[in-house]
Amino acid sequence: DSAWECEIDQLATEIVEVGSRRVGEASCVIDGDDDRLLPNLTVGVRIVTGAAEKALSVPRGAIHYRGREVFVWTAENGNAIEREMQLGVMGPAFVEVKQGMSSKDTVLLPNERELENGQRVHVVQMEKDVVQ
Repeated sequence: DSAWECEIDQLATEIVEVGSRRVGEASCVIDGDDDRLLPNLTVGVRIVTGAAEKALSVPRGAIHYRGREVFVWTAENGNAIEREMQLGVMGPAFVEVKQGMSSKDTVLLPNERELENGQRVHVVQMEKDVVQ
């Protein structure tokens, strides 16, 4: 395996659905290429569009959407409470929380039942200080 860092030179002009993926073609410039990359070679890439260090984050699966509203369910005094969020950087597993909760809040992950504000809940498993 080899890895190179590059900068995108030209963004994709079109994104198409290929199975469960969305695919676009972009070109990039690689500094210090040692001739191991051939023209038109298909490669796997990871595009970093943003980063957040030491940020408060929640699991992606905890995020809910209702129109333009973004929220998570939290447990407060044994009750489910819907908390509106302002999100930041979205990673594959975690999402940065810019506004709407603190590190002391207990976030509820979804299960097969819908929740309602004020509904009694019992937290069965709690993980502390999960680091992304």
